[in-house]
Amino acid sequence: MKRLLTIVAIGAAIIVCAQNPNDAKAAYLLAEEFYAKSDYASTLKYIDLTEKNLGETNCKVLYLKIITQSELAKQSQNYSSLLQSIGLFENATDYPDFNVEKKLEVSKIKLLTNDLVEKQRINNESNQAKKKAFEKGFEIVQNRYFVDLPILSAYKDLLEEKKEDKFFQKIKTSYDWGNNTFLMTPYESFFKSGYTGLSGVVVKDDIVLGYIYHLFDEWVKPKNSMANENLDEVIRQLKQDFGFDPKVYTKGETTFYSWYWDKKEVYVARRDQLKTELDSRNYLKICLRYLQ
Repeated sequence: MKRLLTIVAIGAAIIVCAQNPNDAKAAYLLAEEFYAKSDYASTLKYIDLTEKNLGETNCKVLYLKIITQSELAKQSQNYSSLLQSIGLFENATDYPDFNVEKKLEVSKIKLLTNDLVEKQRINNESNQAKKKAFEKGFEIVQNRYFVDLPILSAYKDLLEEKKEDKFFQKIKTSYDWGNNTFLMTPYESFFKSGYTGLSGVVVKDDIVLGYIYHLFDEWVKPKNSMANENLDEVIRQLKQDFGFDPKVYTKGETTFYSWYWDKKEVYVARRDQLKTELDSRNYLKICLRYLQ
């Protein structure tokens, strides 16, 4: 309330040498009203109109602009316009005579904003480093399990290219993954206990988005399963490949360990049936795919 009363007082004496003093004062009063309503976009609109009718700007106008831009920056995290306004404020000809409390408030906003900009810079650098690490890991996994398997190419071209490959000859089943994406794979009988190797092709709109590879597959009593030992080794290796930990989540009986960045993902899926005493299938799969 104190801030608003100060702004109102400022508005009453805002312009002496304006190009269009009545319009400038009216625009400033509207800016005050919209600021009081937390309508910051409209506030800036009428501040711009105030400056246009003034033919210049001053600390009185810039103060209102700065506190408005500070509110908007909380959501947008874009601080360039705010810092530019602060620079104009500190270099305005009437700065020496402007209200001391308001100058201190702007200085506090500047210091806090500079801190946020620095944190943003550090975060951006960290993200760039993580992106670089992910791209390296993605390439390692692709070369380890999916070498000579094209991605983002036509599915029909892949089938033609691999027509002599037993796996592609046996593809008969299509599982709907939603969003017009399908997993193309042989019948379940193709995967015998102990099978390792390619187990699926991820396809959307006839474009190959990725592949799935069996790392481990068994049909045994859960108490005899080696899935946990295999999982630990696989995750250890992938952490080393990517340089950071995966996101872990569970869907039904399957636990996923996912590394992703932008529109690329590598995940390990482990079927968790070890809570029962029945014969069951336990497996580890790794999927490399583009997300669209």
